[in-house]
Amino acid sequence: MMNILSKKKGLVLTTVMLITVIFIIVIIPLVAWTINEYSWTVRSFRTLKALNLADAGADLAIWEIIHNEAGFSGWSGINPKTRTISSFTDNFGDVAGDVDISVLNTATNTYLITAAGHVASTNNQTIDKTVKALVFPHALFNNGIFGTDSVTISGTPLANSYDSNEGPYNEVLANDNCDVGTNGKLTVTGDSHVEGSIIIGPEGTVIGDIPAHVTGETYYSANEIELEEISLPEEFLSLENLGDLTLSSSDALTLVTDDYFFESIDLKAQSTLTINNNTRIYVLANFSVAGQATVSSGDSVEIYIGGNGAFAGGGIINTSTVPGNLEIYGLGNGTTLSFSGNSAFYGAIYAPHSSISLTGTSDYFGAVAAQDIVLQGTANLHYDENLRSDGPTEGYAIAYWQED
Repeated sequence: MMNILSKKKGLVLTTVMLITVIFIIVIIPLVAWTINEYSWTVRSFRTLKALNLADAGADLAIWEIIHNEAGFSGWSGINPKTRTISSFTDNFGDVAGDVDISVLNTATNTYLITAAGHVASTNNQTIDKTVKALVFPHALFNNGIFGTDSVTISGTPLANSYDSNEGPYNEVLANDNCDVGTNGKLTVTGDSHVEGSIIIGPEGTVIGDIPAHVTGETYYSANEIELEEISLPEEFLSLENLGDLTLSSSDALTLVTDDYFFESIDLKAQSTLTINNNTRIYVLANFSVAGQATVSSGDSVEIYIGGNGAFAGGGIINTSTVPGNLEIYGLGNGTTLSFSGNSAFYGAIYAPHSSISLTGTSDYFGAVAAQDIVLQGTANLHYDENLRSDGPTEGYAIAYWQED
């Protein structure tokens, strides 16, 4: 009997020892793995929290630039401007961490933002994440031709590019950077030729043998490209409406340097309207040039049109031959701007809610952006690449957003 009991006790002891060994082999590593996973989860959460703090710091700097006109009220330093937010609390009142922000003005209206988020970790250490962003003025003419809804190029037009900052257009030295873009339908037919790339929106379509007409690449954007809204400068709101300006026969009128507000402008026969340097004109309704009439513009001329524009006859002659010196803005919705004058046109045309047609036999130097654009006949368009860097701007764009 004693031997049987002894054997039973030995069996129980062996079983307990076996279970213990199994526990050590299986359970303890499992517990260690769980603890390690928890540690990594906590670290990942704190890393994400630090990144969110850095993002928030960059967003705050961008708000100061765009909505506070780069005032940076309450910030320290001159260049860079700096700000530290210590013990930033969340909606529950818990301390999330600290944020350090630096904004360096690298060029006119161009800012390099560096924002760092810091979150406390174990052993008196911190987890740090950094966001860098470059904010700069948004150029209205990043492309030679851009129509939000459609672009049609037919006939025999040539679309290429040059840089007016390097001198007048030279056919032999012309560049192939006249990019054409639309969110909608792009039509390239006939003997037309685009020396540049094309950008198509996510719902866009292409009509025509693109490889036969386009020298560059075709890019399909995942997002639609929007044209910035353009507003009439506030100074015009206080001006007196001078009524209708009508010139006929051989009438001639010179507008000296100033701001002008007209109900409409109508030029006929052989009349001439001369616009001096540094002059801005707002036309509430229509602007028409017909017959052999001509508009002659100097340097730094801006024309805002609330209605339709029809520029035939002698058209608009930019005496400087620098496209950036003549800016035409269409303010109306569903309006049209047509250019068919017999003189070369040098200028930048921007009308985000209008339809624009460029026809005739003369060349167009500059850029055009609108809702719908037609370039047809024998008219050529030579994109001035200088408009991308030194042309008109509206609002800001973000060159990159880098997270480290």
